[in-house]
Amino acid sequence: MKKLYFILFLIAFTVTTLVLTNRKGEDKDYYVMGFTPSENADVVQTNGEALAALLKERIGISFRTYVALDYSALVLAMKAKKVDFAFMAPTAYVQAEEMAGAIVLLKSVRKGNSEYYSALIVRKDSPIRTLEDMRGRKLAWGYPNSTAGYIFPKMMLLKRGIDPEKFFGQTVTARGHDAICLSVYNGHVDGGFTFADDTLNEHGAWKVFLKDGKSDEIRPILYTPPIPGDNFATRRDFMKKHPELVEKVKNAILDLKNDEKGRELLKNLYQIDYMVPATYEDYQPIRDAWNLVISREQKEEKGTDSNDKE
Repeated sequence: MKKLYFILFLIAFTVTTLVLTNRKGEDKDYYVMGFTPSENADVVQTNGEALAALLKERIGISFRTYVALDYSALVLAMKAKKVDFAFMAPTAYVQAEEMAGAIVLLKSVRKGNSEYYSALIVRKDSPIRTLEDMRGRKLAWGYPNSTAGYIFPKMMLLKRGIDPEKFFGQTVTARGHDAICLSVYNGHVDGGFTFADDTLNEHGAWKVFLKDGKSDEIRPILYTPPIPGDNFATRRDFMKKHPELVEKVKNAILDLKNDEKGRELLKNLYQIDYMVPATYEDYQPIRDAWNLVISREQKEEKGTDSNDKE
């Protein structure tokens, strides 16, 4: 797994460098806003550009949008000072804190809640009813640093004394949440972990990405503990250099909830109802989960390397 992370970071760094090579400094007439590729990148790009246009109209600040290849690419772009603001998944944000000096500004609210969950979903006609029924079955994970698609559900399993590498018969990486939902719906896997806004089976990724009644064919069977919401962040060094600009952008994002056009834009972007101020402490559960999962995988990787040498 450690090798997988290295390969993902290497690919992400190369693509990020190519995409953002024209950015030569921060003292320009535009700034760069990064976006997490939690679904189809073209959709995120369209909605990101719509947000940039609205911010230009309302506060007179120009942005170029950067939809990252994956979660790691967004972290690396911040580290390289190629991205000034970013909408980030919780785990990617915690990585960016350590690697790029990221500082959280706002967090998302959906259905009146600034927390969400990871749900294990199966087809409605599946005989699988409980987690135990998934033993030996095929599971879809999200990106290796996806909070709802990988880190939080894996933490939950480990805390229950379950080794995911042995419990499931096969695991695959379906990357985005849309792909996870489609993999389950099409029967390519028996189950998959994806995001949910509640634990009442009322709203989650399957409701967002499966249209024309297809979402009715999906059934959640398990939820993780609550997860701090995805967020809007900047770099600490950028904030120190441009405190008034950061405050202006932050307030503009906060104000989107006050009119129909702004609310519609947030809904289209990431199914967000509105955003509220966030703090460092809000994301301690993510740091704890990341440390548990990754430290275990690093130990397993070292054990594998030792066996290889023998």
